[in-house]
Order: sequence, then C-alpha cells, then structure tokens
Amino acid sequence: MAEILENQVLHTLGQVIDEQSDQNIVSLGIVKDITVNEGQVSCILEFQNTDQKKNSRIFENSKKAIEEIPGVTKVDIITTFHREHTEEDDDNFEAIQTPTNNQLGISKIKYILAVASGKGGVGKSTIALNLASAFKSLGLKTCLLDADIYGPSIPKMIGTNEKPQSDGKQIETVNRYGISTMSMGFMVEDENPIIWRGLMVMKAINEMIDKVNWGEADIMIIDLPPGTGDVQISLAQKLKITASIIVTTPQDIALVDVVRGLKMFEKTEIPIYGIIENMSYFLAPDTGKEYKLYGDSKTDTVAEKYEYEILARLPYDTLLMEQCDKGHPLTDLVPDHKVSKIFLETAENILKRLKLEKLSQTN
Repeated sequence: MAEILENQVLHTLGQVIDEQSDQNIVSLGIVKDITVNEGQVSCILEFQNTDQKKNSRIFENSKKAIEEIPGVTKVDIITTFHREHTEEDDDNFEAIQTPTNNQLGISKIKYILAVASGKGGVGKSTIALNLASAFKSLGLKTCLLDADIYGPSIPKMIGTNEKPQSDGKQIETVNRYGISTMSMGFMVEDENPIIWRGLMVMKAINEMIDKVNWGEADIMIIDLPPGTGDVQISLAQKLKITASIIVTTPQDIALVDVVRGLKMFEKTEIPIYGIIENMSYFLAPDTGKEYKLYGDSKTDTVAEKYEYEILARLPYDTLLMEQCDKGHPLTDLVPDHKVSKIFLETAENILKRLKLEKLSQTN
C-alpha cells in the first residue's frame, strides 16, 4: 500500500506546474524525496532559487494536491535550497544559499553559536551546556538547542525528562537553570533508540526551529551531533548561524576529524571562532601538577595551519563530569571553580567578538 501511495504522490506532484518554466516540479528535479507512513506523507522540495513568492505558490499547490489524494491524513513538506557547485565546493557538501532567520521561530534571537565536533566522545555537549550557563551568568537571556538527534544528552545533563507543553500550534521550551532548552530527548523515552531516515531528521530539526516558542533571547547555543552529516548541512541551509566553535581532545584521531569539521563550516560559509581543546591535561588535586593524558597536543599545529584561535584548554575534571551526570552544570553550581572560570572567560571573549562584528556590520 505504501509503495502504491508513494507512486500516487509522485504522479500527483507531476501535475504541479512551475509557472516560470511551464514545467512540472517532478521533471524539474524539485521533488527530492517522498515518504509515506500510514497515510502521513512527507516530502522534500529543493528549490534552485530564493524567489519566495514563486516557491510559496509551489509549496501551497503541492500540499493541496497531496491532501486531495484518497487515504492521505497528514502532509509535511520540507523545503531546502540549492545552487550549482563551484570548483571550490567539496563533492560531499552542497553549496547553499545564505539563509535568514526573519521568518523562523528564532527570529528574535540576536546570536546563534553552533558547538560542533568532528567525532563523538570529546565532551561537546558538556561544553555546550556550560557555555550556555556561562552566557546566562553574564546576564544574557540564553537558549540551548540540542540538535544531536540520534544521541540527545542535554536532558540528562540538566536533570529533567520533563515533556514540553504545547497548545497544538507551538511547543514551549523547558526552562532549567535559567536556560530555555529544547531537545529530542524530551520527546522520546530514555531507552528508545532514534532510528530515522534523513527526511525524518530534517523534519525534526525544522520543528524544533519553527514550532518551538523560543521568544526573545540574546544568544542560542546549538549542540550539534558529532561529524559532518545531514543535521549540520540542514541547519546551515535553514539558519543564519552567527558563528561556530569546534571541540576536540589532544588525541591525533580527534584532530583528524577536527579538520573535517573546519572544512565543513568553511564550505557552508559559517564563521569559525576557534577551537576548544577538552581534556587537555589532568590537574592533580593534591599537588596541583599537570599531567598530559594524551601526550603532547597537536591542536596548536592544526590551529596554526588553518589560522584559527584556540579559545580554551579545559582540564580533565571529575567534578565537571560528576555534575553533568547528576544533571547540574558546573558553571552554575560552583562558579568559582577553575573550570567554571575558564568557561566564563571563554564566553566573555566570544561575546566581545560577537558584539564587535555586529557593530562593524551596522557601520
């Protein structure tokens, strides 16, 4: 039944005409994916330009046409944009149009900072949460979007499995420690794996941006999933991200993946503020002596080669990890702790740069 219905959807979309070219949107390659699940139809429309009026007509006509198919109970259409590759574009990444946030649920947020890592296990989510807490401590109204769809860890780190409230139109954020937060982890049970195709991932990302009542805020921290996959590219297409930072450890294998992350943000034209090296050393509590757990770091070499700043070097700290496991950001719990002070100083430096760049853009 699903296969027949998918063919019906494709045939129906073949009747939707692009007025400018007088061709149907299937032959033009605008229809990129169709998924049917018990009468619920999801599809991706990829436009070649940013003519909002024309694209809106195609969107509305497509949705109306699908809704008229017998057996269809719900229609979700995701739109993306694409331009032709240049010689400088990597084969693995789509070059994208510069997005704006004016029409989205995050339109009243001044700055958006993406926290990324080339691989998992480097402490990216811990750093994203504590940076958010540090910005809050600086007096900024702060939001935290856990975009790690397959492994959302922020709910545990803030100590709640509270389900977000909704009026059917908008979803309210979960507020903990003065930070407005949203995560897929709030929507699913702790032990249930999230096994989704790319289309469903894009739908989840869109809903967390468009349908969540983020309200007014000074800064949003986005905790990206590790690597360089669908979520990162979808967000780059969807949002005007102000800046990004890359989290790594001194391990050689982590630094190889850092380079991939740097190149991804370069391809998507998202500014990179620098690198945070986590677990740089272990500070002995009895002697205060520093021990390099991974030997001599190569992070400096990578930073110098690609001309990026090392924003901070964080020690391997048991209290930081213990408090994350207990659901409490260290920056909020013990603001005078050495690690908390590093987070606060890093947040201050990032904020200064954000303000300077915004000032230069207005002059």
